[in-house]
This record gives sequence, structure tokens and C-alpha cells, in this order.
Amino acid sequence: MIIDWSDLEGYVDKLDARGEGVIGHHFHRAVDSAGIEIQRAAIANLARSSAGRGKQFNRTGKLRQAVAAGVEGRGQGLGRQVSIGAPISYAAPVEFGSSYGSKVPPRSRLALWAKRKLGKSGRDAEVWAYHMQERVRRQGIKPHPFMFPALDDSMETIDRIFAHEHSAAVAALAAL
Repeated sequence: MIIDWSDLEGYVDKLDARGEGVIGHHFHRAVDSAGIEIQRAAIANLARSSAGRGKQFNRTGKLRQAVAAGVEGRGQGLGRQVSIGAPISYAAPVEFGSSYGSKVPPRSRLALWAKRKLGKSGRDAEVWAYHMQERVRRQGIKPHPFMFPALDDSMETIDRIFAHEHSAAVAALAAL
């Protein structure tokens, strides 16, 4: 995606702070909208069923709820970026997977999860947790990407967002 905003520099030179403010406003709107679009797509990816299993991968919804877009750079001008992620400890292993022998989830948390989500009781939950812990230790965790596919799925919409805001900025600058 390449939206060239350099053609607006001529307006900025002529209009000083007003021109820079108009361009910054429209650029910020584009960045904010793009971040929201990627966030929406990541949440949708987590809500989909896992291929072949017919079950939702993110069963508790905590990872889906943790996906957020944060904006950095509030001033005028083009210095703005949006960060999209999930500040939760297991987001990276879900996205990228993990290799065998890596750190495994605590058995007590796995047992609690088995009780809540799988309906296992007492000893069955403990045995299930032990076997799951050993499986993760031997095989690792397969990746279930949700963020990078969200970016890929959103590119066409992001192109439209930036093109629209670029046109709006040109129109607003011409009206000054």
C-alpha cells in the first residue's frame, strides 16, 4: 500500500500551520480508522472455528477481549502510529506457536480450565492437565495466527481509507 502524501507539501508551504493542521487531521483519521479495521479483523479471526476441529480456538474469550489498538503521536503533522496487539501472556504463543521443550502452562491453571470448560472433575482434571502439559512439552503448540492474517485481510480496506482521507485533505486544503 502506497499513498503518496507528498503532493500536499505544496499546500503546507503556502498555508503554514493551517495546512499542516488539515493534513495532520486527515492523516490521523486514516491511521486511527486503519487501526480499528485491523483490530476488528483480529477479533473476528479469534472468533472463527479452528480448521478441522469445528471448535472455537479461543474458548474463554479473554484473548479476543484483550485485542486492542493504541495510538501514539497526538500533535499535528504526520507523526502518528497505531499499535495493535493483545497484552496477554499467551497471545504470542497463540499467534506464533511454541517449540517443544519450551515453558509450559502451570498444571493448576490447566486443571482449572479443564474443570470450567471441559466439565472434568477433581482427579480427571488433574490427569488431563498433566497429559496436556507433557504434550506441550514434547510437541509444542501449533500456531493459530490471528494478527498477521488480520493485517493481510484488511489491506484493501486500509488502502480505501487512506485514499479517501487523502482526497478529503486535498479538498479541504483547496477550500482554504
